[in-house]
Parts: sequence; C-alpha cells; structure tokens
Amino acid sequence: MELYIDKAGLKERDVSEADSGKLTAMVEFVSQNIKKYTGEKDIDILRLLKGRCGEKGLMVEAAKMYRAIGMHNFYRNNTKTALEMLQLAIDMVEGHDRKDLLAAYTSELGLVYFFEHENKKAGMQYEYVEKLLPYIPKLDKNVLHLHYYRYGILNNVLHKFELAHEAFEKALLYAEEKIHIGRTLMNIGINYKRQMDFNKALEYYNKALETFGESDYLNRSKVYNNLAEMYKVIGSYDKALEYINKAFEYLDDKNASLLFVYFTTYTEIAVSLGEPEKALDRFIDMLSNIEDFAVYKSYIIENIDFLATAGAENGEMLKKLEAVVLKLIKNNSAENPEYEKELKRCLENIRMYRWEANEHNEKGGLFFEKNSY
Repeated sequence: MELYIDKAGLKERDVSEADSGKLTAMVEFVSQNIKKYTGEKDIDILRLLKGRCGEKGLMVEAAKMYRAIGMHNFYRNNTKTALEMLQLAIDMVEGHDRKDLLAAYTSELGLVYFFEHENKKAGMQYEYVEKLLPYIPKLDKNVLHLHYYRYGILNNVLHKFELAHEAFEKALLYAEEKIHIGRTLMNIGINYKRQMDFNKALEYYNKALETFGESDYLNRSKVYNNLAEMYKVIGSYDKALEYINKAFEYLDDKNASLLFVYFTTYTEIAVSLGEPEKALDRFIDMLSNIEDFAVYKSYIIENIDFLATAGAENGEMLKKLEAVVLKLIKNNSAENPEYEKELKRCLENIRMYRWEANEHNEKGGLFFEKNSY
C-alpha cells in the first residue's frame, strides 16, 4: 500500500473507497510524510481522509489526521489554525492513552508556539514532554531527536546556553540521519557564536559542512548563512558578504522562506558596508519570483520595515521602496486584510521617512553629510 501511495499519491476516489486497513495505511504514510502535503490543494485530501477515519471509528487515525492538518497549516504559515488542530489531536490521543503520540504532538505544539514567538508557552510544552518521557520506554528515536533539537534551539534563543548544549548533545545521541546530525552540529555552532566563542563556532560549522557533504546544497547554504552571520558580528563584512553570496548560490530559488532569512543577513551586511540600495534591488528581484505572497507575508513585512529603517536618510531609495509597497497593496487579495493593513502601516512609515529625508535635504542636513564623520 505504501509503495502505491508513494508512486501515485492519494486520490479522492482511493480514500472514499478504502476500507479500514487501507485507511490506516494511508494515514500512516501521510503522518510520516506530511511535508509532501503542503500544497494549497492538499488540505482537501487531508480533510477527506480525516473524515473517513471518523466514519470508520478509527479515532486514533482521526487524531493523526488532525495533527497532519495542523502541520500542513504550520508549513503554510497559518499558525492559528495549526495550534487549534494540534490541540485537538493532543486531546484525542490523551483520551486514548497514547503517550507516544501525546509526546510527539506536544513537542510539535511547542514548535508552533516557538515560531509565534510565544517562548514561554513553547517551553511549557517541552517541559511537559520531559515529564512524559519516563513513561514511554520505546519512543521513536526520531521523535526524541526532534524534541531535544527543538528544546535546544529554544534554550539557545533564551540565552540558556548550557541547557541548550545539553539538549543538542541529546539530540545528537538520537540522530540517525546525516541531515539531522549536521543540523544539530550547526546549531551547536550557533550556540557557541551567541556566547562569542567564534573559534568553537567555526569548528562546529566546519563539522556540519563535512557531515552534509558536497551534494547537500540546501543544508550547506544554511551553514554558509550562519558563517556570514558570524563574520558580520566580528566585523569582517567582506568575508560575511562572501559567505552570504555563497548561501544564495547554494539555495534553491523555490525555498522562499530561507531566501527571506538569508536576505535579512544580506541586508544587514549591505547596510554595514554602506550599500543599502543593493539590498533593495535584491528584495525587488526576490519578490518577482514569489507566487503566493500571503504565505510569506511576515517575512515581507519584516524586510520592508528593515529596508525602510536602513534607507531612512536616502530619499531615492525610499521612493523606490514606496513604489514596491504600493504594488503589493494593489495586488493583494481581499482574503488577506491583515496583510494589507500591515503593508499600509509600512507605507506610512516610508512616507514619514521620505518627508524627514526631504527636510534634511532642504536644510543641508544629514542627507548630505553621510561621509562627514
């Protein structure tokens, strides 16, 4: 059954006609491969599969599908729905005494809270998983790896560096695939970088690159972005620029989320080098390759704000950025009013900066004194 699903994908007719055994196999495949179901139309087949499980009385499978729908929404940046669906899944598996699924889904709930910057709530979920673990002697190694990997990242962000290191060491212990080992090594490097131990950070970044190998372009690009970040902090901007350009070079253009992350690094470097206009040009080029703006709205807003601040004294740059935002507002769908509201807020800020830049221009102020200090 799994081979069939893998080759042909899930079809509405297959799900509608499947018996309990086939539905269970379908649910298991989707659960293990949820990242294959992140397209806009995939939600229809996920909902159908969840409904069929409910009709057949397969309540644990229905819970797995609530979780799948939650993660589908998470990967599409619909975090509010993701939180709701994951909580439903957690409530269902808790009622069926499936502590293994309860631990896995609770850790994923923590992940969503983390991406919503709800660090306290994320920590509460991870702490609850820690309490569950002694009662689950044979929990899947991958679940354990992901849990400790996420816990390590949270502690790193909270500057709890020793706890972060301990969590990453546990994540390494349970990691079985090169990609998981490499990413954990990279995050140990990040942990050292945040402690300003750049030699150790460089050591672990190089270990990560060795683990990924030459053909893993995506993960090598992530390491290069972190190397760029490190050299930026040190103040070696030319070296930082070299690595961020390498990160872009290795990244598949289809991975827009990472493209925006790297762009933030690039912009900070460009501003440090006194070249914010180059960052704006790259931003415009990036937007021309994006199809679903709503999915990346938070990244777009964040970068517009950063560019506006970076070019606050550059009237021509602000004028160009204003035109970009006006175009985004014009092309926005009526289904995304919050996104439009944020874009209009950005527009107001840009116009305020333009007015201030013009004022300085007229008075012979800062706009013309860029190189005077």
